[in-house]
Amino acid sequence: MEAKTFKKILRYTIYAVSLALISMIGLSILALEATKKPPEVRNRIMKDMENQFKIVNTLPKPWPPMMNKTYPIFSLIDQEGKPFKISDFQGKVIIVENIDMSMSASQSLSGARTLGPFGGETFKFDPNLQTINEIIGRYTEGKVALPHPDIVVVKVIYYNQKGDQAMPADAASWAQHFKLNKAENVIVAVPEKDMRSSATSSILTGYQLIDRAFNLRVDASGPKPKHNLEMTLIPLIPKLL
Repeated sequence: MEAKTFKKILRYTIYAVSLALISMIGLSILALEATKKPPEVRNRIMKDMENQFKIVNTLPKPWPPMMNKTYPIFSLIDQEGKPFKISDFQGKVIIVENIDMSMSASQSLSGARTLGPFGGETFKFDPNLQTINEIIGRYTEGKVALPHPDIVVVKVIYYNQKGDQAMPADAASWAQHFKLNKAENVIVAVPEKDMRSSATSSILTGYQLIDRAFNLRVDASGPKPKHNLEMTLIPLIPKLL
């Protein structure tokens, strides 16, 4: 073997080993942090760790979505079992809600306060959290109300209540329980491919706002949201319309 070829192979081997070590260290830190979290969050983190290496090539680029950039395009399946992409709604104002079915915030934001939690009383919800319809009506003083012909709400379920990959049946059941209808521009969907990862967990739960040009304008999602829902996301909606 030529020295030049040997050096090239050695360089790639060192690179691959280094990446593996860095990933292992990162996963170890995640495992340690998981022990400090509530059960439903801990379960999701452990599931993320199991899937981290499996789905690295299936996540859209960039992921998570980047501010003021084109929102990532990926395939979803809606509550009626029909495939689509969020980009199909380009030209309208799009509100994306990122959902983990086991999390109390996801239950509340979909309507558990009035309709009860999905999955029965064993699943918790925050009675102080309102749906996006209620929040928009309240903070725009009725100037904007849902449903609206130029606003589409896309609720993307990434995790089911066991922390597994959400399936089309989960979208259908969630939509039925919370009375979410496509006729009112509310789409409940699951990704066609498994997207459970630490990057996805960083945008659970909450809302993202996409403008008519399909750029992410506000990110009020995740445990550390970049923006405030009531003070930033809601006031921008009338301006985008």
